[in-house]
Amino acid sequence: MRGDIVYPIGFLIFLIALWQFGVDQLDVAQVVLPQPSAIIEQMMVDSSIQLAAAQTSFYFITASFVIGSGIGILFAIGLSLSEALQEAVQPILVVTFVIPKVVVAPIFFVWFGASWEYFLLVPVLLVFFPVMENTLEGLKTVPDELSNLSKSVNATLSFQFRHVRLPYALPHTFAGLKIGIRQAVVGVIVAEFIAPEQGLGQLIIIGSEIGQPLVAFGAILSIIVIGLGLYSIIELAERKAIFWTSGGK
Repeated sequence: MRGDIVYPIGFLIFLIALWQFGVDQLDVAQVVLPQPSAIIEQMMVDSSIQLAAAQTSFYFITASFVIGSGIGILFAIGLSLSEALQEAVQPILVVTFVIPKVVVAPIFFVWFGASWEYFLLVPVLLVFFPVMENTLEGLKTVPDELSNLSKSVNATLSFQFRHVRLPYALPHTFAGLKIGIRQAVVGVIVAEFIAPEQGLGQLIIIGSEIGQPLVAFGAILSIIVIGLGLYSIIELAERKAIFWTSGGK
């Protein structure tokens, strides 16, 4: 556990130091690749703007993740109850899987404008599919012996889900959740790129347009911090929830 934390942090510090001194030694123009120290300094100067943008993006990232994950898990449970239903919706799912979800963002923008519905719908779609697909796959992994045993003792459907099916699906569900949180970040930033009226995506666009790469890099750094923080929370929840595996220690 200690190595899981120390090694990545140590390597990250090494990369940042290499970046800092490499830019200086190679005399790279700040407009091309600014030093980390310059990015942090600019973020401190623009702290109120950066914080406001980060709060907006963070809100839509977390909200879309919760909504998309919840719908995806419920949808997977519903599909797992009926093989006929799975076969009926399979063609639709295949079509939706092969369509890059970000391409619908401009369509949503035309429909809803730069509204909260628009900034939620794009990432919710991106979160929904990996969570639903992984959870459904996990629900299918329950051994037949356990299913038959629970049925032989007349266990209720809710009992089977709570004590048999959902515990077996948890590793797959968390795999989907870890994909989903990354997709939520991507979805929100893409939505902000297309409608640059708020959030960290707007700062990246503004920084690029006015020739201020420090502003854009500061927003990118904020996105990285938010994404890594939320991903770490999900990993911690996974260790606590799946306590019967090595990851739960």
